[in-house]
Amino acid sequence: MHYLRSCVDHNHGPQASNAEVAKITAQIKRQAFETRDKPAKIIQDNIISMPKEIHLYIPSVNALRRTIRRVRRLEMPPQPQNISEDNNFIITFKIMILSFD
Repeated sequence: MHYLRSCVDHNHGPQASNAEVAKITAQIKRQAFETRDKPAKIIQDNIISMPKEIHLYIPSVNALRRTIRRVRRLEMPPQPQNISEDNNFIITFKIMILSFD
């Protein structure tokens, strides 16, 4: 169990940049889900369009790349657990590739 020892006021005001950073991060996630652009292009396109004073508050480029990777991993099918599932995956993957041609 945790006990509160003392109550101290915050020593800083609210950051107005948090909302802007959340918007940009959401836009990066949306683009990662909707496009197959490289992560560097998605990040660069979004960072260029943002105000300079927000640059200090955005996550690092590596953190944004991991975010893009996580978003894209969600839309991938799960890893097969046995050989029959693996065969179904291969057939489905071939159908997906042929439908893009």
